Amino acid sequence: MDGEFAVRRWDEGPALLNQRMCRLRNRGRNDVRFVDYALRAPLREINELKHATTVKHLSAGDLRRLSVPEWTPNLQVRIADFLDREGERIQLVVRAAERASASLARSERAIADAAVHGLPCLPLKGVATIHSGVTLNEAKAPADAVRVPYLRVANVKAGWLDVEEIKEVPVSPEDVPRYALKPGDLLLTEGGDLDKLGRGALWAGDISPCVFQNHVFAVRPRRDAAVPAFLSWATRSSNARSYFEATASRITNIASTNRSKLGRWPVPDAPIEEQRRRVAVAESAWQRAQHAISTAQELSAALTAYRDSLIHEAVTGKLDVTKVSERQMDERLHAAAEDRLDEVPA
Repeated sequence: MDGEFAVRRWDEGPALLNQRMCRLRNRGRNDVRFVDYALRAPLREINELKHATTVKHLSAGDLRRLSVPEWTPNLQVRIADFLDREGERIQLVVRAAERASASLARSERAIADAAVHGLPCLPLKGVATIHSGVTLNEAKAPADAVRVPYLRVANVKAGWLDVEEIKEVPVSPEDVPRYALKPGDLLLTEGGDLDKLGRGALWAGDISPCVFQNHVFAVRPRRDAAVPAFLSWATRSSNARSYFEATASRITNIASTNRSKLGRWPVPDAPIEEQRRRVAVAESAWQRAQHAISTAQELSAALTAYRDSLIHEAVTGKLDVTKVSERQMDERLHAAAEDRLDEVPA
């Protein structure tokens, strides 16, 4: 009754409801499955029309005003059987698309491992300098401080930067060059979730000047020693994950590292041109994977919308389920998927 509204059939054993749920019990000869399908579209419409500053609320009066088509019990059963059958066919493809998307997302580790495979290692501090950022203390800002954009821990994600909200911080004019980020800096957070610790995001220099928080490390590769994108891929490899997980300090669910540990991280070493070649191979493989992930997600969304449309057509009688053939439904499924079914592994 609160939040996002939905209807589901309960096929399990005895259970209790909390105050945020409402039970509908069939008092006539209606097929419960048909009623379930018939209520989905009206509830979506109510959900879209309801506005609330905190939590949306669905009242009992809202439910009493809902209506379902008055088909004969026999037709209700046939419609429900049809929708059960077609819904399962659609869901099989949706699940396959979701599995493919998850599998492709995990391929990033394999791509990173291939990028660093067979290379000797040396400590990070041997190929890059490690910089700490500004300690935020506006109360002690100097009188001549200037406000500059400020990259926080919240902006640094695992492998990417979220720059939707960039705050500003007062910094003395002479400190701006000291703390300003440079294009090619590899940014890593001091602490966070263990599986994301040590994951690097590259700074492209879109905002200038931009300083960074003291809980963020800026790794600045020496031009003659390391390619920034290569180091970024190295942070995603199995060896890097093992190192940061093994050396992390843990407090409850938060893991952290420090500048010394980061400096000792064994990074793969190769001539600059070889690093660039490996980056090109990795980026190409990851672009293909991301395209496939996008295709799988688009397919899943398209089929979910098709299922909702099919339910509406069958419930309202726009689609005569007693006459439609299996071949016609196959054609409709392929049309809804825009012929992308073959792109998703079974």
